[in-house]
Amino acid sequence: MSFSAGNLGFKKAARGSYDAAYQLATYVLSRMQNSGILNSITEIEVVLRGFGQGREAVTKALLGGEAHDIRSRLVRLTDATRLKFGGTRSKKPRRV
Repeated sequence: MSFSAGNLGFKKAARGSYDAAYQLATYVLSRMQNSGILNSITEIEVVLRGFGQGREAVTKALLGGEAHDIRSRLVRLTDATRLKFGGTRSKKPRRV
């Protein structure tokens, strides 16, 4: 399964909002429960990458009532955020 906030009707900058991430997380969780995939899965591992509003929204959705059946199968919640040690100079921030 592959989903994005654009599939749910969020356009442009709204795709990166907290609300879009939360609705996407609840949509994916409900699709897992409704499609019957959950019956064949015994363990679920969630890997979070990056900082921002989406990370908080997914954790809230996992802790909420939408993920009641999935939470019992959740084995590991890991962080795979890439951190830069030194390296090349980054691009200057965009000014709006």
